[in-house]
Amino acid sequence: MRPGQDVRPGNAETARRLSDALEERGDLKGAAAVLEKAAGRATRDPDLLVDLGYARLNAGDRARARLAFERALALRPADALIRRPLAQIYESLGKRAEAARTLADIPREAASPRVLGDLARLYLGLKKYREAEEACAALRTSDPEHALVAQHGITLCRIKRGDWRGALDVALSATRLDRFDLTTAFLAYAKDRLFHRVPDAERREAELLERFLTELREHEDAHAEEEGAAPGSGMEEGIGG
Repeated sequence: MRPGQDVRPGNAETARRLSDALEERGDLKGAAAVLEKAAGRATRDPDLLVDLGYARLNAGDRARARLAFERALALRPADALIRRPLAQIYESLGKRAEAARTLADIPREAASPRVLGDLARLYLGLKKYREAEEACAALRTSDPEHALVAQHGITLCRIKRGDWRGALDVALSATRLDRFDLTTAFLAYAKDRLFHRVPDAERREAELLERFLTELREHEDAHAEEEGAAPGSGMEEGIGG
């Protein structure tokens, strides 16, 4: 089959194979065009729309990739495998709040640790600290492997909300898992804010935020294989400019 040939609704798999062949040859726009023609006929096939979305991304067309994922989501609104790349696109387009809403609507039982981590990071960027804490709390209960980074996130959220006692309690609890590095930094700062005036509070909180985000990225990379993702494929890196 040549790129100009008709791709009928029953031939979606043929369209995928042709698109893959064109992509291997470096014809990214042609690969997307084949899937676009197939999706124009098979308008109720969310899997084909997802393939089209990724093909458009590969061709550098984020705006039209967004439309493909949005069409797929309208057909399968609870699907985390559609919502996550769509959220990545929203964030890459500067629509952080829309990205957060897209991930927040994933049913909690279907929200993976990576989704919860991305959601916490987005809410932190939006300064929605209660929502970020809820995402971290869900991450903590998802698996013991995620407990420490989740408790660090909860501590940070309580610090940003001015809940020094609550932050200190969580930081103390985290020492059961770890007594070094970031845990002790959170513990020291929460204690200082509870009992003393801290003149360089803004600088120290900015440093704690950056250290937590670095820890979260490293934690996601360490557990990437558990979700079939490549290390470094977090939301902030998954779809470039």
